[in-house]
Amino acid sequence: MAKTIDMKARRDEKYTAYADAGMVRRAIEFAATADVRFYLCGVCIKPSKSGGVLVMGTDGHTALVLHDPNGKADAECILPFTKGASGKALAMPGAAYVTVGKDQRVTVTTFDDRTLFIHPEKPIDAKYPDVVGVIGDIKNYEPGLKGTFNPDYLARAINSVGKGRAKYKGVAFYSRKGDATNLASIFTTPDGVGIFMPVHDNRGLGEKLTKDFGGIS
Repeated sequence: MAKTIDMKARRDEKYTAYADAGMVRRAIEFAATADVRFYLCGVCIKPSKSGGVLVMGTDGHTALVLHDPNGKADAECILPFTKGASGKALAMPGAAYVTVGKDQRVTVTTFDDRTLFIHPEKPIDAKYPDVVGVIGDIKNYEPGLKGTFNPDYLARAINSVGKGRAKYKGVAFYSRKGDATNLASIFTTPDGVGIFMPVHDNRGLGEKLTKDFGGIS
């Protein structure tokens, strides 16, 4: 009788960190591009208080935090995957995990631990922003959006569930209670939460509409 291999136990022994490749790919869409804060161009994974890991991407204006209950991270780790060439490796057929070995080698592997891609760089040595702290206590939020928003930010939020995930189409939006027009708003998916900043616009409604609608223009 063939011996059954416990792949999770094998990964736990072999790697200091690993996370779902699809989640890393989704988080990259929120990462920065060519930012002087080079660590924002990667994706961070860190231990989750609920078990597994948090997979995070941010450019300082928007952010996505996904929970991978089956991931592992001995400590916070910033993966060197970025938008473009190395990020495409996460979409390779069979890509299941992004892994970090004890030798700091970063790879993309299949579910049965076959290597599909070896990243030429090691994890980024830097301190990642406290995205979870920025979101704060969920008791401070209420359903709906308040304020003026960059349509690109809203599109990122809507698309954050990833392609081909038909059962996860729903994205819910929340604003901080009270005067939230100049404060960050959040959105949720079944496996994560995101945050985006508003566009500062203090003009009244009448200044934005023509006289046909009671405006002054």
